[in-house]
Order: sequence, then structure tokens, then C-alpha cells
Amino acid sequence: MARAGAELDYAGRLTQNLAAYSFMATWWLRGTQGSSLTHMLNLSSVIQSSAATQVTLGASATLSQLSLADTVATANPQTFGAIPIGTQEFAAIDANEAFTWQVNSAWRLDQMLDGRLYRPIGGNLGTAQNESLVLALGIARTWLRDQAGLRTRVGVIETGEAAPAGAPVIPGYKGEFAEALLSWRRDWTPTWTGQLGAGAFVLHVPGSYTGPTPAGSATVSYRNTGQEIEFRVARTVDPNVYVGAALERDLVSLRAALPIGRWRAFRLDAMADLEHDSGAGTLGGPTTTADIFFLQAGASYQPGNMFMFRLQYMFRDQFSASAAPGTSPFAAFRQQTAMFTIEAHYPAGA
Repeated sequence: MARAGAELDYAGRLTQNLAAYSFMATWWLRGTQGSSLTHMLNLSSVIQSSAATQVTLGASATLSQLSLADTVATANPQTFGAIPIGTQEFAAIDANEAFTWQVNSAWRLDQMLDGRLYRPIGGNLGTAQNESLVLALGIARTWLRDQAGLRTRVGVIETGEAAPAGAPVIPGYKGEFAEALLSWRRDWTPTWTGQLGAGAFVLHVPGSYTGPTPAGSATVSYRNTGQEIEFRVARTVDPNVYVGAALERDLVSLRAALPIGRWRAFRLDAMADLEHDSGAGTLGGPTTTADIFFLQAGASYQPGNMFMFRLQYMFRDQFSASAAPGTSPFAAFRQQTAMFTIEAHYPAGA
């Protein structure tokens, strides 16, 4: 396993700019798993356009070959759910824009636009190109210890017609969705916070329609000088360009982190996620589903600013089901991984 990167930061009078390149690779000495290689370029700019408004612009380009058993892929919200079948070779572009307006001490407006393009290459030629676009708008009102808000999202995802070698042509796919959530957040104490969201979403795929159906989330979190515990349940809808569909997502997650010692050089962390994804008419076929259980536990030791040592265990079980055999885009597998890694930073603290 190898990882490397370079980053350039520039702070102007009203802007904070970043350009970064990273490379990640995994090679398998035995077995039939393919290697994983990922090149990623990230650009971002935070612009303080006025005392009350801020604009964030970002873009990324990725060239990747991801093995089914990859363990060091760049963290991305769209990769936390179901993983598609087989080794993925693709080029991807992501562009996003966000705007925040702090109207006064109590009211805030925000807007976000995110576009993604996923294009199979190499061994995946003949499969579909996927594109998604999501627009979100929100308004929030803040009190001393409470915050209430309304957030809406609309989105669309499209895939082209796919013609895999030696297989029947797979028709294109288009999914459209909309979601609205009312939310309330309460800071019970300086360390304990609770948040609730309730609303509905609709999902439309030609020949299939879901909604309006309940959507929502509930989160309880504890944070105190490096100690963290968070429990979350949610039901929502999201586009996934890696699978090429808009998916209904039901998930439960638990995360915890505990620093130990006066200087907090030793740290324990763990997370567990259970998710059920379903897509109506995915890839032109019947409804398909995937259930994913992911568990991760780790211990790290950082005696100074130059080195960090980490021991980590990961377990992933993904079960796929479909109304018709052979029509599911999801992989079904069970994977266990144990890793010991050493990180070196030069100069120290970089």
C-alpha cells in the first residue's frame, strides 16, 4: 500500500485557496484481486464576498482503478453505501458551489449545487456513463441553544445506454427526486447535542414512482476535548454515480473516539454502519436492493509530529437481492481486513 500527495495553500485578503494532488495504490501479492490505483486533483476557493456572505467553489478530477476489495479509496459519501460489481476503472469530475448568507444574528440562508460525471474507461468500456446534479436550498433560525430550519433538495441522475461485450444492450436510466426536511437542533449541554429532522421525499423513474414517502433523521452526539460519540439513524434519497441510480437509503450508524493519556498520543476509535439501499428500475431492470454492514475498529499512536503508527480492523458484509436473477448492479461479498500502517511527515508537523 502506498499513499502520497502534495498541497498548495494560498490565503488572499478575502479568499482561501487550495490545490492538492494525491496518489493512492494497493497491490495484492497473492490472490485474484486487481490492484487499486487512484490519482486525484482537488481545487477549492473560499471567498468572503462580504461581511455576511461567503461563496465556496470546488472541483475535483479523479482517474481510478478500484478493486472490489479496496481499502484505501478516497473517502466519498457516495462510496459509503453499496459497492458496484467488479473492478471499477473510471474517470470522474465533480464540481460544486455553495453560498451562505448570514442575514443577521438569528437568520441564515444557504444554497448548494453539486454536479458529478462518471465515465467508465479501460476494462469497463461498454458500460454506461453516469451524470448527476443536485440543488439544495436551506433556511435556519438560531436561538441561544436551539436551531430550527427547513432544507429542500432536488436532483436528477442519468445513465447512457450500455453495451457490454457479449451481453444484451442495457437501456439508459433517468431518476429524479425531491426531498424536504424540517429540522430542529438542541445543545442540551456544552458537550451533548441532539438533532431531529422530519419530512418526505419523492423518487421518479420512468415506469416507477415512489412517494411521497417519509424521510428524516435523528442524531445524538457527545464531544469533549477529543472524546466523541455519535449515534444516527436516517431515511433519505441520494444519487450514486458509481452505481448509476438514485437510491432510497435507510441507515443506522454509531461512531466513537477516545484519546488516552495526558498528551492524547494514543487514540482508540470505532464505527459501525448498517444500511439498506434500494433502487426502483435500476439500470432499466426491476427493483434491486443491497444490505451493507460495515465495522471498523482502530488504535493509533502519535508520539510526536513526524510519525504515526496505526493498527486497524475492518469488516464488510454486503448482500444483494433483485427481483430477477442477474439484474442487480450491486456486488455481494464478505470481507475482513487487518492493517498496520506507519505514516511519516516531512517536515515534522506537515
